[in-house]
Amino acid sequence: MANPFVFAVTGTSGSQAAAVNLNLLFADYSLSASPALNTIVAGSAATYTISVNPINGFNSQVQLACASGIPPGSSCTFSHSSVTPSGGAATVSLTLQTTKNAGVPPPPAVPPGMVPPLMVLLLIVVLAGLMLLRHSGNRFPSLAGRRWVLVQVCTLCLLIVCETFLVSCRSTPTATGSTTGNYIITINGTLGSNSTVVRTATIDLSVT
Repeated sequence: MANPFVFAVTGTSGSQAAAVNLNLLFADYSLSASPALNTIVAGSAATYTISVNPINGFNSQVQLACASGIPPGSSCTFSHSSVTPSGGAATVSLTLQTTKNAGVPPPPAVPPGMVPPLMVLLLIVVLAGLMLLRHSGNRFPSLAGRRWVLVQVCTLCLLIVCETFLVSCRSTPTATGSTTGNYIITINGTLGSNSTVVRTATIDLSVT
């Protein structure tokens, strides 16, 4: 709805009519922020000034919050989370605290060209089992055939499990903290007496 809202009042008497235009002003508010852009190094803090600007005598409480867009691993803090402008703009300080980007070290990996100790142990156990099976097969030929197939299947399963374990241990390291980039952050100002009335402002933060 337009502010001011303009409407006409018409009066008629017989064939005569007269009209007058009236203006209806709504108390409202807007948000603004400065500076428009801050550039910081990850781990540092950026400070902005948020203003709640009254329109047409607005003097109600407004709740402030960071709605979206803040860098991961960062916090958004207002010097006052709610303000009530009275006769002029009410300003608060907004601090965006980022965290230093740190890589998580990967799990210990086997140096190139070396066989993992677990794999060596597994191969020793398999070879010992095969030697025992061959020795017993010389005495019980009919039973040895079935055991041989069983050992082959079990060996294959153990090798697959071992390989899966080794691959999972060598996962790619992840990063924590505020990643570098440009962030457009939305600030919401919500009317305290009616949460459906929301005014917004945006700020720009560059993390290097």
